[in-house]
Amino acid sequence: MPINIDWNQAEDSNFEPLEPGTYNATITKCALSEKPGPSGYHMIDFEFQLADSNRRAWKSYSLHPKAMWGLKEALTKLGVEVPAGEMDFDNEALIGTKVELTLSLEDHWQGKQGPDGKVLKVNNVVDLKPADAFAW
Repeated sequence: MPINIDWNQAEDSNFEPLEPGTYNATITKCALSEKPGPSGYHMIDFEFQLADSNRRAWKSYSLHPKAMWGLKEALTKLGVEVPAGEMDFDNEALIGTKVELTLSLEDHWQGKQGPDGKVLKVNNVVDLKPADAFAW
């Protein structure tokens, strides 16, 4: 029996990258990666819902000892007290936090090409800070 599909109901998915700039967003995910990354270390994966749109942005921070400075810097900016030694990080406490993201526009990190043979452009979260400095 044929399956009836009504394409008039389909939502438009725009995966075109956003213009570089600053965006208001909310942290919707902050979790340990399911698998280690290429370096053999897990990552802390963040997902952000951009305000006033259905768009999202993502940022992963490696737990590799030589790369942990990025996570430490991000957590400090978000008001998390980062001690000199070990800590039990309450990642779920950050979910719902309103932030200001700075996005860049860069070549795809793996050099992935589009149908035209050109390297795809992707957004990269290059900075984040608490969004309490403005109302939205």
